[in-house]
Amino acid sequence: LLQFTVMRMRAARHRKLEAQLPEAIDILVRSLKAGHPILSAIRLVRRELSDPIGSEFGILADEMTYGLDLESAMNNLAARVGQEDLTLVVIAIGLQSSAGGNLAEILRGISHVVRERLKMRLKVKAMSAEGRFSAALLTMLPFALFGILWLIAPHFYGEVWEQPLVKPVLFLAALWLAVGNVVMYRMVRFRI
Repeated sequence: LLQFTVMRMRAARHRKLEAQLPEAIDILVRSLKAGHPILSAIRLVRRELSDPIGSEFGILADEMTYGLDLESAMNNLAARVGQEDLTLVVIAIGLQSSAGGNLAEILRGISHVVRERLKMRLKVKAMSAEGRFSAALLTMLPFALFGILWLIAPHFYGEVWEQPLVKPVLFLAALWLAVGNVVMYRMVRFRI
């Protein structure tokens, strides 16, 4: 139960961070265009945005303040957070620091890409909602019918339980239900 709770909290934090990332990138872009150094831009993100991204950028700023270079601190951020879109930002900053270029323009382009990916994920989630609902309904339906019959007519299954084929047939039905759930889950699960 504890592991399930922690996993749900992690997923919620991950979703919130994913939603905040384009805004954080936009703050970085505006700050860099105003002429601020990258460390000041990172501190501005820490001040302007709430958790989880505000605290993550706060840790990033602290690491840089205590002597870590930008690329290593950004790699630490990406490893700590584990978010795919943040990896794009880390790679862009790493490339810009080694090859040069306008970091504000690079980050602005990445912000656009991250926003479009987020919109696409939400569209896919909305389109697959019917499939997820159908999977949940088809999973619960046999158990609900069994429960209703058990309440209405408790002796309905009484004579059948003693038959030798009942338990293997129920096991096969549960197995097919599990296989059907896996198939439906894979049909409505998309990676973008």
